[in-house]
Amino acid sequence: MPVSRPLVFVLFIAMLSTVLGANADVGSPTVHPSDPPASSPLPGFVRIHYQRTDDAYDRWGLWLWDDVRSPSSPWPSGAQPFTGRDAFGAWADVPLAAHPRKIGFLIIDRTTGDKEGGNKGAILQAGISHLYVKEGDDRVYLSPELRVTPALQAATVIGTGTVRVLIADAAALGDASPAPGLALTDVHGRTVPVTEVIASGPDTFVVKGEFALASDTPLTVSYEGKSVTAPLAWQVIDELYAYDGNDLGCIWHHGQAHLALWAPLATRVDLIVFDRHDQTREVGRMPLTRTDRGVWRAVVIPGALRPPGPPAPEPAAAPRGGLPEGQGAHPDGNLGSPATSLASPTDPAGLNTAMAPAPAFDSSSLGTATTSAPPGSEALALGSAVPPTANATPPSHQADQGHSSTGDNRPSAVEPPAPPSPPPPPPPPPPADIRGYFYQFEVTNPGRPPKRVLDPYARSMAPVTVDPTGASPGPSGDWVGKAAFVDPDAIGPEPSPARLEGYAKREDAIIYEVHVRDFTSDPNIAGELKARWGSFAAFRERLGYLKDLGVTHIQLLPVMAWYFGDETRMHERELEWSTRGNQYNWGYDPQSYFSLDGAYSERPEDPELRIAEFKELVDAIHAAGMGVILDVVYTHMAKADFLDDIVPDYFFFKDPRGTLLGDFGNNLATNRKMAAKLITDSVAYWFRQYKIDGMRWDMMGDATRDAVEQAYAVAAAINPRALFLGEGWRTFKGHLEDPALAGLGADQDWMAHTDRVGVFSDEFRNELKSGFGCEGQPRFLTGGPRDLGRLFNALKAQPSNTPSTAPGDMVQYIEAHDNLTLHDVIAQAIRKDPEVPAHQLEIQRRIRLGNAMVLLAQGTAFLHAGQEWGRTKQWLGPGRPEQKFHTFVDAAGQPFRHPYFIYDSYDSSDAVNRFDWTRATDAARFPEQATTRAFTRGLIALRRSSDAFRLGSKEQVDRQVIRLEAPELAAEDLVLAWRCTATTGETYRIFVNADTRPRSLTPPASDLPAGHDVVVDATRAGTAPLEAPAGFTIEGSTITLDPLTVVIFRR
Repeated sequence: MPVSRPLVFVLFIAMLSTVLGANADVGSPTVHPSDPPASSPLPGFVRIHYQRTDDAYDRWGLWLWDDVRSPSSPWPSGAQPFTGRDAFGAWADVPLAAHPRKIGFLIIDRTTGDKEGGNKGAILQAGISHLYVKEGDDRVYLSPELRVTPALQAATVIGTGTVRVLIADAAALGDASPAPGLALTDVHGRTVPVTEVIASGPDTFVVKGEFALASDTPLTVSYEGKSVTAPLAWQVIDELYAYDGNDLGCIWHHGQAHLALWAPLATRVDLIVFDRHDQTREVGRMPLTRTDRGVWRAVVIPGALRPPGPPAPEPAAAPRGGLPEGQGAHPDGNLGSPATSLASPTDPAGLNTAMAPAPAFDSSSLGTATTSAPPGSEALALGSAVPPTANATPPSHQADQGHSSTGDNRPSAVEPPAPPSPPPPPPPPPPADIRGYFYQFEVTNPGRPPKRVLDPYARSMAPVTVDPTGASPGPSGDWVGKAAFVDPDAIGPEPSPARLEGYAKREDAIIYEVHVRDFTSDPNIAGELKARWGSFAAFRERLGYLKDLGVTHIQLLPVMAWYFGDETRMHERELEWSTRGNQYNWGYDPQSYFSLDGAYSERPEDPELRIAEFKELVDAIHAAGMGVILDVVYTHMAKADFLDDIVPDYFFFKDPRGTLLGDFGNNLATNRKMAAKLITDSVAYWFRQYKIDGMRWDMMGDATRDAVEQAYAVAAAINPRALFLGEGWRTFKGHLEDPALAGLGADQDWMAHTDRVGVFSDEFRNELKSGFGCEGQPRFLTGGPRDLGRLFNALKAQPSNTPSTAPGDMVQYIEAHDNLTLHDVIAQAIRKDPEVPAHQLEIQRRIRLGNAMVLLAQGTAFLHAGQEWGRTKQWLGPGRPEQKFHTFVDAAGQPFRHPYFIYDSYDSSDAVNRFDWTRATDAARFPEQATTRAFTRGLIALRRSSDAFRLGSKEQVDRQVIRLEAPELAAEDLVLAWRCTATTGETYRIFVNADTRPRSLTPPASDLPAGHDVVVDATRAGTAPLEAPAGFTIEGSTITLDPLTVVIFRR
């Protein structure tokens, strides 16, 4: 996710089929059938009417999700336009999925993506065919008169015999109580007598009745013809079911796969197994057994193959409120039942496995089981296999099935007999074990149909093939990922720990952010690679470049399994110029926090190989003297369904009406015990299994402080030198659900209370080159005089917008994966076409100034791949980009020769995103880029050679980093000078002239650097004294700096 929180990524994740949850009656206070007007939509459609004061509708459209036939994509052009007009305003007919229950939508500008208002939605009860909305009002009405009546919105069971009910516009009741119209029904269909109704807020009531938490819930609450489900509040779930074991997922012990899924509200959980060679072929299934704290278990024992048997009978219906602890869902109710076959007509040989009751675990470390099935115990009956199936449509909006396109289901006049079925193929030899097979769980929760889900603790997966636009599940035919039976402990080499020379504290880090695919997608190096480009293995081949550059840590953009893009097509270079609909993905749409993504494997269909490949990469990075930081996306997921289908209404923050909160479609509710556990278990797994060295938290400000602090403690217990950094933007919204969480987001304000985690300094970035909200405006590096006191404080890691208490609280950066590159934003701001050689020279000189400021600043230094030589994302192809571009013009207002420059290239092709090795390394063809790279390399060496630039405490910085005054300097200027002293006593005097004219300064006599060694001048940088330094003169008490020059003196 962008370091600067641009709106574009807010919009990107809004694209990810936002799902509002079972309790989400989403802001529709009046959703009751009414008499339709004369003109009505066709059956299977709902007409949404929209009214604006300016009567201008051409730009606007509906961004749709939930139970619609085609959720909107891509953002924003995929919004459905308004095609009709009437007396109310404009309207659009929206096709619905089969059996629709709810609809969610936004009104957006189909060109810019600007939103008009917030999320809107309605429950689609029978007879509803028209919905009305107006500009400036997020409520949804049923009539053009926009009448407001009290309407049941949401309900939650908050304790024994207690339900919290939201009735929107309850003020219309006056002094009357809603009690006479309220009715409660338990999960068994029995009426729960209402004993008391107490108003607890303007629209909120506490309803009392007699029911049991575990056995009678969820309840159904009804009022004035409308009903909603009242699930258990998350606090109740935590109290009843929170689990602290370390054996969730698939854990191997003595050759057995132990499965465990936390699904405390479920009435049944089944395991579905798929062929290792064809993930679309289902080869068997079995029920799991419910155990303590709502954990469902099974043990998969190889070698128990039995001949195919008849289908297993359906189990007796379990209580909808959940099974009693320890009671299984096995058809016979007998945990000692004989094993039955996993074979099926499509897999005559079966899987050579059977399931046994899960024993209790007593693990001392995550990922290691210490017990096995009791000797002599018989395998739990597996049940017969079912025909191969696949989730061919998204679970939240299933398309209509089984009807002819004409609506005529009559048989044809002549129906030829079906041809005889071919004989079944001979059975393949039985596999030795289940390693490499794939699986899903099918979870049945009260009031919901069974849902197939990915094991949230999946250690590896089958290839995910979802189309980049979200329009199709691709060749897998499945919208839901499949976990793999793998034993990571037995795969690949164990990486050796990192030995980072000179790295003792977070201020010592120099982080290099890079995308795995970008680093080797350049076709110009194809002949040099032994491994498939874009893979972990290919990345390993190019590590020499980064070792030579001298950075301490390599930060990889997300490598945990993401959702959009076909992993089986990642070997296809996308060299056509494009910014939309590409397989390329940054990876900020996660679906698993434990599995690696198959995009970076040479064989994504092999779930073990990616594990071995990544271990080999980590080991190679460590051997090269660098650490590994993973970019992690723990605060949101590509779809809330991934977890909500396992435990409904638990894992994500929601507002009182049940609408998911967050700028990215959902926010993981890190204040829940099991949501926090999911994160800490994931952190422990990556640090222990792969020996990584740090994590960069995407949108960290969306998480609670306690959750991030706990995650750091887990990481540091494994790797005491673990480095944590994150986006600390003030985006937290959990307080909209629970006001007690106000001020507890893990954001920039948190820096006053922790010295364990650092945040990106947007003030440092914006003062130097501009950024979110001001991108392209002149700043210090681009001719815009700045307040020198403010700039210098930011350089000291003490920005005015963050209460930093230690230099390591601040990550100093001016370029990252999102927004424009430094090269491009400089070209935009100074209005000079980089294809003109003289302009490129000036741009490169300004890049050198910027890189120097980053590498000389206190705090943690951060570089983006290619920043060291001036990476550009200039569009050099024909036509215009589809999206995400700025048009640059010169000082006369004329477009550049190639005027389009791409920002936020998460969906762009390799033509846009590739790391250009020719520009990076060919000094003959690109001499200025070569000079900038060598200059940056020298600055890195200088920073690592002295702690003068990486002091460890605020007190040291205030004492040893001093701004130099001179009468020639204005309060707002383009020249900055300062002195910094190492703990060894070595002193550096730095002079930076970002002006386009020579500047003379008369500093105090004690700071005049006559006779000092020069280690950095206009074009060179390093640790050794420079011969014949250039870019300045000293005459008497005056130093004169050339334009766009930095000079460093050492004594």
